[in-house]
Amino acid sequence: MAGLEKKIVAARALLDWTQETLANEASLSKPSIVRIEKGQTNPEKATLDAIEGAFNTHGVFITEFGVEHREVFQRYLSGKGWYLKLLEDVQRTVAQYHDRELLIDSADDRVSPPDVVEKYREIRTNGIKMRQLVQEGNTCLMGEVGEYRYIPEYFFNNHVTLIYAQKVAMKMSDNGCLIIKNDKLAANMRNSFNYKWSKSEPARESTADVRF
Repeated sequence: MAGLEKKIVAARALLDWTQETLANEASLSKPSIVRIEKGQTNPEKATLDAIEGAFNTHGVFITEFGVEHREVFQRYLSGKGWYLKLLEDVQRTVAQYHDRELLIDSADDRVSPPDVVEKYREIRTNGIKMRQLVQEGNTCLMGEVGEYRYIPEYFFNNHVTLIYAQKVAMKMSDNGCLIIKNDKLAANMRNSFNYKWSKSEPARESTADVRF
């Protein structure tokens, strides 16, 4: 991407971030950021994805023509590890708020691989609360039992939806999800989740061998 170094500096300026702040947000080292901004290295795609992901979480996007700050936006996550990238966005986004909660509609811990389970543990360690609506009869509940309620089997599909802060993320296929940042949409989806939660049967037990 032409002029990437200047665009990263400009994106930091929009957010009033230091190089150290960007390094922390992107889970990179400060020296790496310094080298990239000085044009002393050709960063790998994973490194650029981490930097752009950190900016995107805060509504700043690097484009062909410069950088943009967007109050309302949508972006698509796809490819290998897309759900882990989504959970990383959850962590970065919710960390900015006092009331830290992640709502998961149509969840299923039975299909969570070890790296996702570990990320859930990390989310919990960071003080983020979780509530999940799962399929009636599913007792493979890896979190605290009180965080789960049941929805009838005929209403359940594992096209999971996450609601967090001002964002809604919807699984669009087995290979990706759509993240939308929109205050009103997030508020409406949160209200819908809370209504279903209030009408749903609480889980009573867990038979999961692994917990987070």
